[in-house]
Amino acid sequence: MASQEVIGIDPGNKFSAWVVVSALDWSVRDLGYSENEWVRNFLSDVSKLEDRPAIAVEMMGSFGKPVGAEVFETCVWIGRFVERFGAVEHQSDWRVYRNEVITHFCGSRTYKVIDPETGEIVRDERTGRAKLKGYSDSQVRSVVKDRYGGSTKAVGGKKCGACHGKGGVGHERCPVCGEKKRCGKCKGKGEECGFCCPACHGGRDRSGYRRAICQDCEGSGFEVKPGPLYRMTEFPNVNTHIYQALAVALFWMDLHV
Repeated sequence: MASQEVIGIDPGNKFSAWVVVSALDWSVRDLGYSENEWVRNFLSDVSKLEDRPAIAVEMMGSFGKPVGAEVFETCVWIGRFVERFGAVEHQSDWRVYRNEVITHFCGSRTYKVIDPETGEIVRDERTGRAKLKGYSDSQVRSVVKDRYGGSTKAVGGKKCGACHGKGGVGHERCPVCGEKKRCGKCKGKGEECGFCCPACHGGRDRSGYRRAICQDCEGSGFEVKPGPLYRMTEFPNVNTHIYQALAVALFWMDLHV
């Protein structure tokens, strides 16, 4: 594969989740949850690049049961995305099915249900067969996080408990007289070029005094620094869809890179 990036898409009837992933180191270059018209225009723009990325779109498969109009509308948008990107002419392997993604990351589509109290396999009373349950999106998400160092490191961004994410605790004082030290960056004015001085208490006030760097987090404000998937926290209500788009991209790369 010549492309250095892959765009994974989890399509919807009105909004779609998308991620841009490096094919070299799995780093997430960009992500979002946007209106379908925006996504279509975005794909049109990137298709014109000299080093155009590859595309991987979750395709609708057989549900085995009646579906609503939203599903068919999503299918229409998938066609619009693919046409605008020019995948028909330049890339024939853009389709990714959810069952394939689940099997790839979880080993199978289903697993045997275990009784939490006895630790034994739960069986159907009538047939005696083991009860099966399908892997969920949350389980796929957990496996995807493992690729980035596990849940804690992958997302990270846990604020420091000592400074509450401020990076500093109080003001720096003279070790001799105990007086607060004036900020040398803003000359004690508390502002720089009309903005809060970043050296004064993290820019959160205009005190003109030097902030005391938190020793616990070394001034970063984080107990656990933001990980490669930290931006997922910007979309708390829809990040399940963005994780699915990421899983689609990673699955495609595992097959083609």
